[in-house]
Amino acid sequence: MGYGRPFFGLVLIAWLPWIAPMDAVASDPFLAQPGEVIFIPVEVAHEVESVHGTFLEKPIACFKSSSRAAHGMMLRTPTSAVDSPNLLEAETPANPTDGNPLRSATDTGGGLPERQHRAEGEAPPTSQTLRAPVIWLAMIGIDLEQAPGTYPVEMTWTQGGHVESAMYSIEVQEIQFATQTLTLPEKMVDLDVPTLARVKAEQERFSTLWGGRTPDRQWAEGFIVPVAGARAGTFGRRRVINGQAKSPHTGEDIAAPLGAPVVATQAGVVALVGEFYFNGHSVVIDHGMGLFSMYFHLLDVAVKPNEAVARGAVIGRVGQSGRATGPHLHWGARLGGARIDPFALLTDIGNDATR
Repeated sequence: MGYGRPFFGLVLIAWLPWIAPMDAVASDPFLAQPGEVIFIPVEVAHEVESVHGTFLEKPIACFKSSSRAAHGMMLRTPTSAVDSPNLLEAETPANPTDGNPLRSATDTGGGLPERQHRAEGEAPPTSQTLRAPVIWLAMIGIDLEQAPGTYPVEMTWTQGGHVESAMYSIEVQEIQFATQTLTLPEKMVDLDVPTLARVKAEQERFSTLWGGRTPDRQWAEGFIVPVAGARAGTFGRRRVINGQAKSPHTGEDIAAPLGAPVVATQAGVVALVGEFYFNGHSVVIDHGMGLFSMYFHLLDVAVKPNEAVARGAVIGRVGQSGRATGPHLHWGARLGGARIDPFALLTDIGNDATR
């Protein structure tokens, strides 16, 4: 069970993304579903110190890519993507311009958004200045309860003494998560006053974490699944208990033997360790740029707050602490506050980005 209110956030496409040349998508929005993450490649003409972005007035994680795989490509999620979170299909641009896989913003019919130069009298760059673009990746996560609709994304950077910007959009599509209906004894559902006070205090501790933001990205390799086991498919599932609709399940449950080692999905710093009413023994790791991973219902914990952990380091063991009916790991992820499917992190896109 996760804590907090829905937010938009900032990472990649859960399920099966396909990659289309920029020329093909033009000004079309990126397609996404709740719980997914998208990388938007942003082309700048020359080296810049940083690129910034906002999505619903929240900052976006942006970092420079060193890969040619990102050049000339945009990621979009097809409506048929349901059961293959790790498969990526790459297509090269059909008609590259002058050997450049990215068409410049001045090309007619180009696939990139129009750049806006804000310095008065400043001429836009020519196609010649855009022949060797630098690609930055913007990571955007879609909260699992985000309403369908089209939302703007604005990217900005300073270049040549003036501010440039590029506009994109994301079309969030509707998705129906599973619903589970249960009938339980009232004492298991309705919390007494002291327990309710405890739960509210614990919710505040988690909410405070999502508001923080370690600026530096802590990872340079791909993310890994924290424990071997069967994926239950519980992300986003709603429970209706004794006729009362409960909050959706914000992570993915992985069935594993009691005492099995749980490892960090990625390098980072331990942001929280504690024992909570619903989540039991828990660990939260800060991976930087607003990205957090969570590990709940542990048997015990092997790390301490503020401890730096490496990708694959053991952080605890599988248990059934808290509100759990059997041994399993609840693996969750937040990006800029958005509750995303942690399996959305299992991708090669963006993992080679320069640090």
